[in-house]
Amino acid sequence: TVPDVVTARELMATLTDPAAKRVVLNTAPVPTPKPQGRATYVAASGALVFAANNLEPLAAGKTYELWLIPASGQPPIPAGTFQPDANGNAGVILPPLPKGVEAKAFGVTIEAAGGATKPTLPILLVGD
Repeated sequence: TVPDVVTARELMATLTDPAAKRVVLNTAPVPTPKPQGRATYVAASGALVFAANNLEPLAAGKTYELWLIPASGQPPIPAGTFQPDANGNAGVILPPLPKGVEAKAFGVTIEAAGGATKPTLPILLVGD
């Protein structure tokens, strides 16, 4: 369908854009394999692709949430909630984000189901 083609084109454009910011998010040292996330972000279009692996399952009523931390010092912007699959993998693909926001960093927190409007500490994964 047409929306699928448009989404696929936007996904490829985001992943191959030379202006994209590519970020690896890590935790403090933990037993191997440690949780990790990778973000590819194009500020001009607000396009973001995030993939995580080795995530722990969460308790009922909890979700992981990805945050864009603006370089401007403005409050963090929620960039999507996600649950890992049975292998600890998860992703957020092309969430609705404002265009033109330069990212200082990205972070992942655990929030109540449905997400939050501001991050709850601690930040589990962070990358800049």
